[in-house]
Amino acid sequence: MATYYSQGNGSWSTLANWNTVAGGGGSNPASVAAMNNNTFVIQEAHAIELDVDMSGFANGIAGLTITGSAAGTPAMLYSKYSSDGTYYLKVKTGTHIVGTNVAIYGRILGNSDGVWANSGALPFGRKFVLTCRARHRFRRNTLISSSTILNLPTNT
Repeated sequence: MATYYSQGNGSWSTLANWNTVAGGGGSNPASVAAMNNNTFVIQEAHAIELDVDMSGFANGIAGLTITGSAAGTPAMLYSKYSSDGTYYLKVKTGTHIVGTNVAIYGRILGNSDGVWANSGALPFGRKFVLTCRARHRFRRNTLISSSTILNLPTNT
């Protein structure tokens, strides 16, 4: 199991957007399917568009940190209307989606254009689903906004 760090703004499916070293120079995931059971960190000032369907992953990703910022631009995971489809972020049982404890929290956004300040809803044909397995929690310090669908087990 590896930890992959975002390397800039872009799509989740772009393998070069992820590296095992925060500053680059490590390795990228071999494929989107190989992301299963690994941990991901979206670094401060990076915006990553969820453009993959992880519903078929055996386990899901083993955790996600969306980094906040003391005074600048926090990290963001977002879905916008690029094309119709259902895009799942599947998170492994017993792991978490977390933010960092700083002044400006990391963000999760689902809207029409991927811009935090805008409020246009996702069209009906585009679904952004966060699937949380049993014993999963969203931790403090992560903001969730707009048309995001959350699938939470009843015992959370």
